[in-house]
Amino acid sequence: MNINYIGMDIHKETISIAVMNREGRVVMESIIETKASTILPCVQGIHGDLHATLEQGTWAAWLYVV
Repeated sequence: MNINYIGMDIHKETISIAVMNREGRVVMESIIETKASTILPCVQGIHGDLHATLEQGTWAAWLYVV
């Protein structure tokens, strides 16, 4: 089974994303705009069983709802 873990550090203008596989190897790192229109295609492009975590803070509240 292909399992990937996604971590997101959300800021006002950008989001830093890192993806690790089940072996703990970083397989992707990216910095994208803080907009749903850029987040969704980025996450949808990651295949397998996804587990995501994001920081809890002022800039992350809206993303939790999405």
